[in-house]
Amino acid sequence: MIQILKDTVKEASSEVWLLDLVSLFENHTKHASPGRDLFLEHVHMTIDGHWLTAKGLAEKLVVEVLNRTWHPENVPSATERDEFLHLRTEDRLVAMTLASFIYASRPFRESIDREKHVEALLHEIRRLTESLSPEERIAYESLDHATKMHDLIDGLGRFHLAAGRWKEAEDFFQSSMERRPWMPNGYVFTAVTRHLQNDETTARTYLKASYHTVVPETAPLVKDRQRLIREMGQREAL
Repeated sequence: MIQILKDTVKEASSEVWLLDLVSLFENHTKHASPGRDLFLEHVHMTIDGHWLTAKGLAEKLVVEVLNRTWHPENVPSATERDEFLHLRTEDRLVAMTLASFIYASRPFRESIDREKHVEALLHEIRRLTESLSPEERIAYESLDHATKMHDLIDGLGRFHLAAGRWKEAEDFFQSSMERRPWMPNGYVFTAVTRHLQNDETTARTYLKASYHTVVPETAPLVKDRQRLIREMGQREAL
């Protein structure tokens, strides 16, 4: 298959480039063949697998498309990457859990090494869970599967918001803005936390920003924003 792709690229115009991920992964894996260091199971990549792909793509673009010099020393470290991404232990937990679910469906449930892979994933899930503080574990386990998969950061923020821990909630909503700046959720709920901490000026700044995101707000979020606007208006009236 990879040879077919290489041949196709050679026959195509000069505006077509090929990133050989097979060779890239084979050269960087710690095992005889790409395994758990780069994949969650047999298909989905770990954060390190995605990072390797991203770096490979970036180098390809810089060197072959832009004809510039690649400077690997400018690439962020894994620690810096996680900070930029606002990656949390709970994110890794969700990834491992979803990977373990895959082995309940075909064709993975029929693989000869299914039990070995499931046990390895469950071991990592237990390790990550134990690394959470008691408060973090309660917050994480309070979320349903859908929220964990599709709305983890906002879900954790709303948990702390409901518990009256406004600064903790704001931390998650700030991460939400950094991770998904095209969505209004983080802006609206950060405005809520600032309002609850009597910082109306900053609350208005985030509230205004929530109107200018690429992705439109959902009906429930519109209600949350309207409720905030009413509360801010009532406070000013007092």
